[in-house]
Amino acid sequence: EYEPVCGGSTDDTDIPESFMLESAKIPDCRNQKTTGQCAAFTAANILQILNQEETGERIQFSTTYIYGRHRPEKLRNMEGMYPSHLMKRLCFLGSVPNESMPQLWEVSEAYDLAWAHPELDEVAEKYKIDTYVAFTSADKDRRDMEIKKAMLKFKLPIFGVLKMGNLDHAVSLIGWDKVKWYYMNSWGETAGTGGICWAKYKDLKRAYLLLDEKNTPPFPFVDVPDEHWAGKAIKRCYGAGIINGMDETHFAPEGVLTRAQICQALYKLGIKFTEANGKVFEDPYTLIAYEDVSPQHWFYKAVRYCSAKLLLDGKSGSRFCPDEPLTRSEFCGAIWNFIQLVCESNDMLKPKTVKMPFTDVSVEDANFNAIQNCFSLGIINGVEEDKFCPNDSLNRAQLCQMIYKLIKQIKLYEK
Repeated sequence: EYEPVCGGSTDDTDIPESFMLESAKIPDCRNQKTTGQCAAFTAANILQILNQEETGERIQFSTTYIYGRHRPEKLRNMEGMYPSHLMKRLCFLGSVPNESMPQLWEVSEAYDLAWAHPELDEVAEKYKIDTYVAFTSADKDRRDMEIKKAMLKFKLPIFGVLKMGNLDHAVSLIGWDKVKWYYMNSWGETAGTGGICWAKYKDLKRAYLLLDEKNTPPFPFVDVPDEHWAGKAIKRCYGAGIINGMDETHFAPEGVLTRAQICQALYKLGIKFTEANGKVFEDPYTLIAYEDVSPQHWFYKAVRYCSAKLLLDGKSGSRFCPDEPLTRSEFCGAIWNFIQLVCESNDMLKPKTVKMPFTDVSVEDANFNAIQNCFSLGIINGVEEDKFCPNDSLNRAQLCQMIYKLIKQIKLYEK
């Protein structure tokens, strides 16, 4: 999300008509030849600048590792790599090792080499991308302004996806003028001016800002220390705009969540998944029959979304009971409904059943199957080794942990 990571909006009048990153922040021009490795080259180029910021070293990173390691097996014999697939996986699975391995142009060889040497993942962990901001707004004017503001703020190239005919092409955005973006290509220095080309604003489909930990703004909540058991999950969910703090400096991780707040988190999560797949999110404009939910409520759109998508039902007849807490059992039901709504992979929709150790979860529980599936997917654990506490209220830290694990699983399985 732009606001929590970039630290608030800059007035549009502060955006210069033209801008170009300084030469030290422009990645090297490389040549992907005739292969569809543009996404791997773009990621490697941006990682080059991030690593240079951190260490002072200018390294060309291995596109072979990215291309081989971050593509699903069913695509191994296909020529291209979809930029959205790479971005979904990169941001959770790490990045790339040094270019000490051979540069391979054949798809299957790159795949086989990367997967045959798991020790490369240990090297890649050193260069892990810790967070990112995805600019996928349906409002192109707003999106373009946010990209410009981010480039001005962080002085880093942006991972862009251009529409070129019927194909998507990944590039490193490095500047702009009144009518076009400038980018470093992956076709060698004979293209453009020393490798620098341009594209019209309308040809940019989406873009991603990749940040390392050094560049990420300070986490604002004083009640979530680094050692908190759900600290990483809270930081990710806050950074993604899925959940906010109770005030500017307090998150209240043990605070109980209401049904309205859960709907709000699922609503924002639904928007994220829709936009991450390059689609425009559309609110379901259906009527709400609950007498305790009206258009004047802050949670109206969220409850409408969850109700229309069958994620969470009302609690008593014509009442939704938005201010009542949601139990751990009920949230498993809502998360499982969400998985069935957004996922296509059988690994997610039909997980291998893992026996639950909980003595307090019965097959009579209305959400038994949802709890079983969430546990099998590794999305939720017990409160104790043999206690799930299905009727306990869900707190804010538990929500973030479950959403974080859910996103990691979807990134892993959705190809």
